[in-house]
Amino acid sequence: MKKRIVLLLMGASLALSPIASFAGPKIHESFNRLLSEARSGNPRSELLLGYYYMNNLKDNQQAIYWLKQAAKKNYPPAFDMLSTIYSTRYSDIPLNYKKTYYYAKKGADLGQATSENNLGMLYYGGSYVKKDYIKAKELFEKSAAKGNAVGTFNLGQVYFYGNSVSKDKRNGINLYRKAALKGYAFAEGELAAVYQVGDGIPINFPFSYMWYKIAEINGSQKAKRNFFNDHMAEFKKQLPYCIAQGQANVGVMYSKGLAGLPKDGEKAMEWLQRANETDPNLAGIQLNLSKFYYAGIGTEQDPARAFHYAKKAASQPFGPAQQYLAQFYFNGVATKRDLVLAYAWLLDRKSTRLNSS
Repeated sequence: MKKRIVLLLMGASLALSPIASFAGPKIHESFNRLLSEARSGNPRSELLLGYYYMNNLKDNQQAIYWLKQAAKKNYPPAFDMLSTIYSTRYSDIPLNYKKTYYYAKKGADLGQATSENNLGMLYYGGSYVKKDYIKAKELFEKSAAKGNAVGTFNLGQVYFYGNSVSKDKRNGINLYRKAALKGYAFAEGELAAVYQVGDGIPINFPFSYMWYKIAEINGSQKAKRNFFNDHMAEFKKQLPYCIAQGQANVGVMYSKGLAGLPKDGEKAMEWLQRANETDPNLAGIQLNLSKFYYAGIGTEQDPARAFHYAKKAASQPFGPAQQYLAQFYFNGVATKRDLVLAYAWLLDRKSTRLNSS
């Protein structure tokens, strides 16, 4: 490319458990029923009523009132929610690290992963408590061990920047990836930035594009302002295969339901087709299209199109596609059965290099 523009990584900024993650369990109960049960002292209903006031009625003061009622009964999820609210600049509720500490400590003592992360954040930043990287790391480890995506990402930050441990960027990046695969948009955006500049790992534009795009799909406003969106015309002109492979990677994530994306065959097919339009010369993408059309993933089954894309990919040459194409001739699918051609494609199968990242 004519000029190399990079997006510098942020410093060791930690992530709070997002308020969005507390949209709460899907509330099936009616508001009146929740209100009645909450008034009778049911802590689960008090918690759900707090969610309802916050997300549906946009009344944060009533939300906090009911969440505190649940917390008074030592209901563990209430500590997660309250510690997150007070540690986040959320709507009309001011930051209050003293209250953050109080509720996070209560929740962490009960083994709540979100509270462990939020308490670890206080120790990491020295907010209300004395800065203590070792204590923060211990809390992030506990949170991550329970599968909490934010705690996993924050533990990655500890290793990436070497706070309380020897700097280990690869381990940090592996933890970023674990959090990203759980659908945590902030981790996805940071992982994209790491792949973009090659900080701790080789530069990989297809993976960087994929993670920026997935973070954007998952609601990250920051991820929208990324290197690829700013220089898309230049990429499509000079390095179209980078964008195409990144688009195909998004399709794969949709096909498997990973990284916070729903398992959606139609979306997967849409991204594969988009990738093929961006660069129609990538055999790996053509082979995936062939398999999707053959199996009817995200589209009607279309053996003829499957055969078409298998043949295009095989002719590059591309060993896996040649093997796949041979099956069409061997079984007489979308073409005349021809054992000679089938064996010819199998015998001509080469150990070609996969043109994907």
